[in-house]
Amino acid sequence: MNETATAQGSYAADGVGDDWQFQYFGLNNPNAAPLLDPDGDGQNNLFEFTAGLVPTNPLSRFLVSIAPVPGQPTHRHRHQRHGGQEVLQGRDREAVSFIGGMDLE
Repeated sequence: MNETATAQGSYAADGVGDDWQFQYFGLNNPNAAPLLDPDGDGQNNLFEFTAGLVPTNPLSRFLVSIAPVPGQPTHRHRHQRHGGQEVLQGRDREAVSFIGGMDLE
């Protein structure tokens, strides 16, 4: 919940749940800002909140792995950055977009 500034101090109305920020950072901690990455894992607080991760633990990360499945056809994909999003594009021109900040292995 994003409450008024009087209820949760500087965390109010910044897009990240106030209770989540208070749980991991205490009250009025500048490291709780949505676009900061206090654990240095490459994923900002807004992404970690949305993904249900722990923002103070660098081992708590959202990873995507794409691996071949035995007996299934293999397609080649190319990874590129387009308009601030990560995009995988295959031979048959399908595209899958991912939220920025994810690791694609």
